[in-house]
Amino acid sequence: MKRFALFISIAFIVSLHGSQLELYRDGAVYTFRPVGSFMGFLPKGSGAECRQETVSLVAAPECPAGVRLCKERERIERYALDSAEALQQMHYIEMLMKRAKVEVVQKLLDLSKAAAARYAELQKRKKSDEMQLKWRKEAFLKQAASMEPLHLSRGCEGDVKLTIPGRYITFDMLYEADIAGTDAITIVQHLGLTNRSGIDITARSAMLYYRPMHRTHLENPHSR
Repeated sequence: MKRFALFISIAFIVSLHGSQLELYRDGAVYTFRPVGSFMGFLPKGSGAECRQETVSLVAAPECPAGVRLCKERERIERYALDSAEALQQMHYIEMLMKRAKVEVVQKLLDLSKAAAARYAELQKRKKSDEMQLKWRKEAFLKQAASMEPLHLSRGCEGDVKLTIPGRYITFDMLYEADIAGTDAITIVQHLGLTNRSGIDITARSAMLYYRPMHRTHLENPHSR
């Protein structure tokens, strides 16, 4: 009778020292050491703990320059501002042409041509800005529930335990089988994460629990 060896592993991103992600059926718990008070663009129902004490999450406009989603939010705001400025200048040209009083016909024609050329340039710029704004905002909201930065209401010296409700971090399993002749089969289990929580997660370890988050009885997780 042939004997087969079975090996299963989970591929996961390894990064920050001590950080950990726990995935449940109805949510996730991310424990990490933050830099400053910024937590991310978290969905409603998220919660934070510092040293086993609840810390409220508050909205604040500050967004660290080095954070990827903050950079993308800044780009979106820039395109929105540029589009608004172009529209304002277009309205100004329209008003100027309505009020223009030029006695010489040639001067009126020259003014009209210049105004039309500038108007067309602004119109093109506005259209380009609006296209960039639309797809960048759509892409952002596929990664976060809102564009409002959330911060801890007070400082935390140590790890923060962040609780994120369900639907915002999900996972899929992919199995690969490597048949080495007729004596052994190696099966590798890959874990694919979809993160829409509004915070970039880099964890040293991940644990998957096939149970709700607040059930008291702990089942054995698949962990790495």
